[in-house]
Amino acid sequence: DFMAAVLSSYIGKNDQLIKYVSSCNHNGTPVLPPDINISGVDFTPTDEGIRFGLAGISNVGVGVVEAIVAEREANGPYTSLHDFVNRLDSKCYNRRALESLFKSGAFDSTGYTRKQLMYFIDETTLLADASKRQRDKVRGQMSMFDLFDTSAMGMDDDIPAPDGIEWDHRSLLAYEKAIMGVYVSDHPLRPYEAVLARMTKYNLGSLAEVEKDIPLASFVGMVTKVETKLTKKGKLMATFTLEDTTGYANCICFDYAKYRDVLVEDAVVRIRGSFEKGDRGSQIKVDEAAVIELHPEDTLPLLMELHLNASDVDSVATAKLNRLLSQYPGRDSVSLVVTQADGRKFRADLESKVDATNAVLRAELESQFGRGVLG
Repeated sequence: DFMAAVLSSYIGKNDQLIKYVSSCNHNGTPVLPPDINISGVDFTPTDEGIRFGLAGISNVGVGVVEAIVAEREANGPYTSLHDFVNRLDSKCYNRRALESLFKSGAFDSTGYTRKQLMYFIDETTLLADASKRQRDKVRGQMSMFDLFDTSAMGMDDDIPAPDGIEWDHRSLLAYEKAIMGVYVSDHPLRPYEAVLARMTKYNLGSLAEVEKDIPLASFVGMVTKVETKLTKKGKLMATFTLEDTTGYANCICFDYAKYRDVLVEDAVVRIRGSFEKGDRGSQIKVDEAAVIELHPEDTLPLLMELHLNASDVDSVATAKLNRLLSQYPGRDSVSLVVTQADGRKFRADLESKVDATNAVLRAELESQFGRGVLG
């Protein structure tokens, strides 16, 4: 409930929203796509996680959301797009609003793919038919089916069955990002978090909290929003966004001609440069850039090794460790290496599965068990 309230307070502020969505996802409270049968205006806490607020979707105003929720509460959940457009006053929505709802995943629970939903409004007369029926009802021109209180479609059999054909995964995520300003159901870099984390000690979402400049460091992420222009000296420069699963940073490259084949949309890159904070905001000044080649084996789970001396291992320490590990669930294994006084070492594989790349977990381990605990 608390994190749902925090996320709701940042609707429309994507830089903060990305950071807190990432925090929730990494701490066992997943942020889920919006759902017309669950979500409200703001982010909604559920047993499964936090549902994205419908008002956070582009082209969907608060008035539209309130109408959706009011009809849902009065007459039950929506069973399909056809059910939705026939129950909801057509004055409450338009084609752009529906398209945004589809691409955000808000209709996924009805069983139809996002691609098929777009087909219904692009290639059929569904919206025009629904609008005509509503106008006829207002004029008193009720059909025989209306008199016998059948479905708004006239016959339920007229509603096509789900075909299961969907856009490719990358397109789904691109639409989500365009519509909501943040990846929700997944992130293109999520499978590679572990391997990318080994290339830098900075996640991009935490840079906003850095209190001073970072003279020279490595940063990794996916390139987006590339814009180029000529300097006064006629040299080609570029500004772009570097994004990872925790957030993003603005970047500037004054020698874009040298790296134009590297700094392209959707490329995953490693940058050497300085992070600078100023009155006009923060940015990474690029000195070098190189493409990172990602491979299927890079998605394999990690093994987190914890090193403790036997003298430090007792029931209190064990209980403390188990509590801490349980707060950061993930898919990575944990192994405890205990060193005896005579130098012998014993290894125990723990049952806990954690997010081994979580910076907060790693900091907590070092704080509670010493800096050598991570080996």
